[in-house]
Amino acid sequence: MEIRSDSATRMATQTWKEQVQEYWSEIEDHALSVFGSKEVAGDWFNTPLAELRGLTPRTFFDEAPAQYCEINDILTRIEYGVFS
Repeated sequence: MEIRSDSATRMATQTWKEQVQEYWSEIEDHALSVFGSKEVAGDWFNTPLAELRGLTPRTFFDEAPAQYCEINDILTRIEYGVFS
């Protein structure tokens, strides 16, 4: 018998479109927390990043939403001042 967490159960019942919307919402919330304003976060979403093969975070997400953790990882590095 498999025991699922609430998150795993929720993800299993969501459509792919709903999952993608939830992923993007998490990224937006994280960016707002890191940058402190929607304007600065919006600028960051439209800035090409070497870490994303020169794509903007928004374009990268549109092309590979399942890889949203890469964008969150970059935001976490910015949040904690880790520049590598």
